[in-house]
Amino acid sequence: MSLKAYSDLGGHQLGLPYAKQYMGIYYNKEQFAKAGITRFPETWDEFYKASKALKAKGYTPCAMATADDAYISLSMLSHLIGSSAAGLKWFSIDMQNKRFEDPVFINALTRLKDLLINYTTPDAIGGGYKKAVDNFLKEKTAMIADGPGLIQSLQTDKTLFKKIG
Repeated sequence: MSLKAYSDLGGHQLGLPYAKQYMGIYYNKEQFAKAGITRFPETWDEFYKASKALKAKGYTPCAMATADDAYISLSMLSHLIGSSAAGLKWFSIDMQNKRFEDPVFINALTRLKDLLINYTTPDAIGGGYKKAVDNFLKEKTAMIADGPGLIQSLQTDKTLFKKIG
C-alpha cells in the first residue's frame, strides 16, 4: 500500500501507518464440542453452519459491538472482506479509488448485518468493546474477533483459557 492511502484528495499527508496487528477469531472449544462441531470452520459457509449449530444448542455464536469505534464488528468486516482473493484485491486499492458499491464490500456488509441480527447478543447494537469481551469471557458467546491483546484477559482465568481455541 502506498502512502497515498494516508493522504486526502489534494495529496496532503494525513497520517502514517505505524503497526500491523494480527487478528483472529477466538472460540470456546467446549461450546463447539457440545454443539457437535469438531473443528473451527475453514470457510464462511462452514462458519455460518457452525453458528447455526451453536444457536440450535442454545449458545450465542458471536460477541459483537457497534459502539465506541466498533472494533469487533469492523474486525469481522475485515475478515469477511479479506478472506477472498477479490477481497484482498479490494483492500489493496487506494482509498481515492475504492468503490464501496463493489460487490465484495456489499457482500461483506450483508454478512455482517446477518451476524448482528441473527448470531449475537441483543446488547451488541449500541454495546461497546468491553461488553462484547465480557460476554465472551463469561461464556455468553462462543466466538469473538480480536487481536492478541485479548490473551492477557483470557489468562486470568486458567479454566476458561484451556477452553479457548
